[in-house]
Amino acid sequence: MSEQVEPKAKELKISTRLVLDEKEVAVVSKTFTVSEEQRTEDEEKPVKTIDSTLAEFLEEVADTANQGGYGVNKKSLMNAAASLLLFIIKNDEDETVIDVELEKPMEKKENGDDKKNDS
Repeated sequence: MSEQVEPKAKELKISTRLVLDEKEVAVVSKTFTVSEEQRTEDEEKPVKTIDSTLAEFLEEVADTANQGGYGVNKKSLMNAAASLLLFIIKNDEDETVIDVELEKPMEKKENGDDKKNDS
């Protein structure tokens, strides 16, 4: 008869700073609950489960940038996603702050024609 082990849960606070030209424009914060449980005796490491998806969080980060009229640097967002995953996997701290670079919005021309006519 195997012993029932209660899953360990830990709250991790993640703050993402939206940065443009090294100036903080906005901060999106979220607290994730990470549960850890040993499912079977064969598994060496416990399985970690997150109560909320990272994709939703990153979408919220991008939406916040868009509401401010900025674009998000895709490479920076991918690096942030990787950093978040590492932070959750390591699980040795309760809080982290990750920067995401913003991009200035493209200037839109009034007439909607972005090609130059040299005729």
